[in-house]
Amino acid sequence: MRIAICDDEEIFAKAMGKELRSFFADKEQELQLLYFQTGEALLAAMDAEEPDLLFMDIQLGEEDGVELVRRIRKQNDSLPVIFLTNMESRVLDGYEVKAFYFLFKKEYQQKLPIIMERYLKEYYYANQLVIKEHGSVQNVLIKDIYWVEADKRNTMIHTEKSVLCDAKPIGTFYKQLPEWLFIEAYHCLYVNLDHISRVDADSLLLDNGEAVPVSRRNRKEVMAAVMRRMAVK
Repeated sequence: MRIAICDDEEIFAKAMGKELRSFFADKEQELQLLYFQTGEALLAAMDAEEPDLLFMDIQLGEEDGVELVRRIRKQNDSLPVIFLTNMESRVLDGYEVKAFYFLFKKEYQQKLPIIMERYLKEYYYANQLVIKEHGSVQNVLIKDIYWVEADKRNTMIHTEKSVLCDAKPIGTFYKQLPEWLFIEAYHCLYVNLDHISRVDADSLLLDNGEAVPVSRRNRKEVMAAVMRRMAVK
């Protein structure tokens, strides 16, 4: 999880960062905090890698936080933004740029856990799965999963960068995946339709160059699903 805090009040930003670290420590989830005191520094950093969530001070010295987010929206229309302010009069301005929430600074200690729970539910976990492997917890974007398959009582999750093992059986794990995106290609092997580049007689070629088996019984259904998926992209 990468969270950016753009606020020219360093003491406040670090205090809120401490609260965020405590929140995610309780969830045994890794957190990377990025601090920025100017909008230009934030925009420069986002050119390299965008955060998962942005806390933006509305009154950022001589800069206007709403205008900065308006610039960000030209490149990223979906980044969740939580505005930080003490001015109720600016709330409506923030909604014009699709603010996720307004956090009044004087209430941040009481409100922050509630807001973060809502953010995790509505944004972060909505497109991710939590994989528990060997006592550690890792979040994986659903779109980055190529295929999943049974391995005895566990489930192996194949992504572009790694292969993970989740303690849940494949029948339980599969229920977490979107039915419109994953299809059973072989017994207890489910493939992400968006990563299928070719359907052969007995295998599926994926866009990372790997191949997985497809059964004769499932091949026709996989072909139809691939065609339907291509039609809606």
